[in-house]
Parts: sequence; C-alpha cells; structure tokens
Amino acid sequence: MWVKPQEILISGNPLWITEKTNSFFCLQIRRGHGDTSRGWAAKVIGTFDSIRDSKPEPFRILLHNDITDFSYIVSVAETIEEITIDWKWLEKDLLPTLLSFDDPLQAMEFAQAKV
Repeated sequence: MWVKPQEILISGNPLWITEKTNSFFCLQIRRGHGDTSRGWAAKVIGTFDSIRDSKPEPFRILLHNDITDFSYIVSVAETIEEITIDWKWLEKDLLPTLLSFDDPLQAMEFAQAKV
C-alpha cells in the first residue's frame, strides 16, 4: 500500500533486513516475520512486536540515496505478495525516469511526488 513518504533515519537499523535494492529503492522485511530460522534476535523482535498496541507492517519499501542518511518509507504491506506488486511497479514504471535525472536530489523529490 502506498503511503505518504515518511522520513526516517536509516543508518544501522537492526530491526529490518534488506531483501532487494536498486539505485533508489530498497525492499525490507522486519526481523521476526517470515523465515523463522533467522536467529534468536528475530524471535525476540517478533515477540516484542506481537505485544505492542501498534505494530509496524512487516514489509516496506524505502526511497533512498547515497548523499544523505535519511530515507523515506513509500510503501508498506502485510504480505510479500502485496509489497512485490509495488516493487515491480517502481522498477518498471518509475525507476527508468529517475535514472534519467542528472541530480539525485531532484530525482528524490520527483519520486516523492509520484508515489
């Protein structure tokens, strides 16, 4: 599900695992969801998430660049199938346009407006 871009500080976040990445986007899964063989830390995080009143969606797509430590959440989903639909759209329809920009910051602004 597309969301209004939300700025987050991404450097060194141990709660998320990057599954796919390209020049502008990364698809992440929250530790403790999906594959149960990811270790004890994943089980602790999964347990913690299950007792919280508001738990984050287990899948998300971030808009990012190498210039800044900030990224933007642009899509979240409950299932890998839902997030994969958004990921495929980004790669097919938006990524080629973003790659044509000379200035990465302008590409980021354009992507935020399009999503």
